[in-house]
Amino acid sequence: MVFQPGNRANPGGRPKEKKFTEALRLALNDEVESNGQKTTKLRVIADRLVSEAMNGESWAIQQVADRIEGKPAQAIVGGDEDDNPIRLEKIVREIVRAPVRDAEPQG
Repeated sequence: MVFQPGNRANPGGRPKEKKFTEALRLALNDEVESNGQKTTKLRVIADRLVSEAMNGESWAIQQVADRIEGKPAQAIVGGDEDDNPIRLEKIVREIVRAPVRDAEPQG
């Protein structure tokens, strides 16, 4: 699909945040008292997560690692009889070699 000059594909702009996400952010930023100090609910939850990780809880350690380092890349499995991971390189090569369909003629 070719856009004509002045045509905006997304005239409304980036969609607004989801209502549930916004509500969670508001709730987590509420102030509470914890151990005699004012803090946010989010901080209490984060402290609890770190505490569980320090106690050796593997699920908590994994949650902390995923948020600090990001989740490790996972191989996409399938596609051939040996069930080897499909390489992104191979996928890109196939896409590049694929004939262009639905393209409007130039000029």
